[in-house]
Amino acid sequence: MSSGTIDIDEFENADADEFEERNDTERIVLFLDKNDDRAWKAATIAEQLGLDTDAVSAILSRLKERGLVGHERQCWSITDDK
Repeated sequence: MSSGTIDIDEFENADADEFEERNDTERIVLFLDKNDDRAWKAATIAEQLGLDTDAVSAILSRLKERGLVGHERQCWSITDDK
């Protein structure tokens, strides 16, 4: 998880879309972590967070590659790995 800070060089060299995506990624992880007793469809996560379903699906796929979320039968959940 983010500590709420980033390196100043990263901040100065990033475009606005990068921060928006980072924020959405953190929101998704926090949502799944808070609701770790359930698995969720991407569309439901998007609806709960007010995000675009395609964007949520893309973010979830990247999180799965990093081992942060699991995916089974169209549903997503946070992993036990901290």
